[in-house]
Amino acid sequence: MASAATTALVVTYRSADIAGELCRTLGDLAGACELVLVDNDSRDDTVERLRSGLPGVNPLSAGSNRGFGAACNLGLSRVTTPYTLFLNPDARIDRASLGMLEERLRAEPSLAAVQPVIRAWGWPGVTASRGIGITSFYEGFDLGFMRFEPWAGVEAPFGAPGVTAAVSLWRTEVLRSLEGFDPGIFMYFEDVDLSIRASMSGWGFEVLPGATAQHMVGTASGRARAEIWELESSFRIAMRFSPDRAGTVRRFLMREIRSAAALRRPGRALRRFARLFAGIARRHRSTGRPFIPAAIRPADLPTERSLRQFPLEPGGRLKTGPGWIGEGRFRGFGAFVSTSGGIFTAALSSESGPATGRLWKGDMPGEPFSACSSPSPVSFELTPGRYYLAADDPGVVISVEGAALSV
Repeated sequence: MASAATTALVVTYRSADIAGELCRTLGDLAGACELVLVDNDSRDDTVERLRSGLPGVNPLSAGSNRGFGAACNLGLSRVTTPYTLFLNPDARIDRASLGMLEERLRAEPSLAAVQPVIRAWGWPGVTASRGIGITSFYEGFDLGFMRFEPWAGVEAPFGAPGVTAAVSLWRTEVLRSLEGFDPGIFMYFEDVDLSIRASMSGWGFEVLPGATAQHMVGTASGRARAEIWELESSFRIAMRFSPDRAGTVRRFLMREIRSAAALRRPGRALRRFARLFAGIARRHRSTGRPFIPAAIRPADLPTERSLRQFPLEPGGRLKTGPGWIGEGRFRGFGAFVSTSGGIFTAALSSESGPATGRLWKGDMPGEPFSACSSPSPVSFELTPGRYYLAADDPGVVISVEGAALSV
């Protein structure tokens, strides 16, 4: 058998709860790629579970929690294949999709990296990432995040400003020429920095809709801690690539002042200011070539959509998935699972004027519905499975009352 063209590079940190799923993912990829595992000093039984689930695999110890990028760089030093697959421990890709990514890099020599369309774990109609965007504050965000996008039959690759480190395939030679991730970024937006440096060196990026992966969104850290790391990372990147560094400092400070005044949370504001001033005091290496992010359309920006599940009907046979913005309300779409078949009934009302939509099962459109300001009854026949109540206008907020499933 020919030697593998790809090495899957995985960094773990206190990943014991998801180690079983990670072992299944890597077990399915066995033979299709080499494997380098780096553990960031988990201090739980992550390593033991990985050794048990992947016989013969011995994770490389980082010695301490170095942060995501620095741990990836440590693993990259062990990679000998032409391609490197960055794979989060809470993400999954199959052999067929990996093969599509490899083939695209072989076919298009101008690309530094490619990524699949990444779906929310267990919800194949909901996008978690189709590339990364970059705001004017040099923050990264996943394009299409938590949007209902079935995309049935779409196969043609398309360009993106960058690719996410959650699941993406890179040319190893490009990673080495860029010296890997910036080790000064502890966590978040390290893929933004890497993508910017690659694009400034003339490389491109693409997303392949025909290749798919899954990601357990939101398992890495709590939002309060993540916000601090994100601020520190985006400021570091801005100071490196902004065409006006003094103006960038002013913009960051003014944003934080406005945010602190609006939120009236002095403790949070002080922590963020402390990180920001610490960043101002550091020396940031400049490329000497400014990078101005492309203009962002409002539709590109991510929306806050809760992943918290709650029963949709008293019997508990209907439970929510992504898309809901509160109990009984969704914006654009509301995903739910039916654990048994039956007749679904509910009353729908729109908070944004008359609205129309459809009930989808998987990527197959089903029966239409309409909603007005007053509750409108709907009735659908369901079989067990995952469904999406999807409005034709993704900005519409719809309330669902009296949802029930009768056998």
